Amino acid sequence: MSQIQNSTISKAVLFGTIGGIAGSLAMIGPKIISNIQLEMPYNVNWIVFGIVFGADKSNAFAVGLGLHILTGIIVGAIYGIITGKITKLRINKISRGIVFEDGQNKDGKSLYSLTKGNGYKKSREIIQKLKKQK
Repeated sequence: MSQIQNSTISKAVLFGTIGGIAGSLAMIGPKIISNIQLEMPYNVNWIVFGIVFGADKSNAFAVGLGLHILTGIIVGAIYGIITGKITKLRINKISRGIVFEDGQNKDGKSLYSLTKGNGYKKSREIIQKLKKQK
């Protein structure tokens, strides 16, 4: 029984990780579009992430984008662990996957809306500082 449980959890973590990679890559386009609509540089979020984590200005975009994808992988793996361990949350048919994905998407949107106001102001401040340094 333990071997079957471990196999199920391993598969759930694998699929969660793959979903995290796909989700983080899929969000790059909408994030670029929203930045352009807000009249900000298209890559400002990833530059800010990189600078916050100590990267220099020339490498900040690559570091920030890497952190974005790494965060997606970690969130996907955690989601896989939770859905693998809790039988009622286990996704074993496509309809359950769609329902749980929709719930996770709403959680992500609410988290984003909580942080958007303050993050937007901080991003603007960092952009202004970067422009003054040039």
